[in-house]
Amino acid sequence: MQDFSIAIDHCLLGSKGLKALEEENPDLVVIDCQGETYPKFLQKLSNVAKKPKPTTVLIAERELSSGLSHIFLTRPVSNWSATQAMKSAYSRMLVNHRLHARHAVYEPVEAQDETGKTHRVVVTDLGEGGFGLRATDLSVGTRVSLCVHPPGLSVALHIEGRVIWTREYGTAGCEIVAMPPVDRDIYREWLKDRIRVRKPLIDV
Repeated sequence: MQDFSIAIDHCLLGSKGLKALEEENPDLVVIDCQGETYPKFLQKLSNVAKKPKPTTVLIAERELSSGLSHIFLTRPVSNWSATQAMKSAYSRMLVNHRLHARHAVYEPVEAQDETGKTHRVVVTDLGEGGFGLRATDLSVGTRVSLCVHPPGLSVALHIEGRVIWTREYGTAGCEIVAMPPVDRDIYREWLKDRIRVRKPLIDV
């Protein structure tokens, strides 16, 4: 995995793996499906609240019905099959990272909801699928329209979002529901420029 610039933590015991899953925040989990512990581990993995869930590679004699979307590496394992499985895992991890990465900003703006009411908010982060706000008078389900000016861009971008969660201390998370196509293209290029991923030693 070092060829993919992935830091590794080996857990030779299932109990250690379960503890690591609870205490750490892994992006990738590789499970050797032997012994009596792995079904319990898979069940624990399916209950992980983190989004996205860790990308998972299962090493087994055959594909298993686990209820989760896994990458299977069947025995006997060869250098070629292991490399192909890790390429798939790396690609999935990269997509998940790009979809869920958030970039901190600080921009006071005016947001208008579907009733036409104006709210003074602060945009606190931007990502592919959503953005964060500092706001005190928005409720879950409210649809808002606003213009943001991401750092480094010479133009403002129009975004429509829906509030999907709020906190008592005045923050809210929104999913992006609409953007003009031109703005969306500019936005994605802006996000891409800010994602720094260490290049693997082999081609993916």
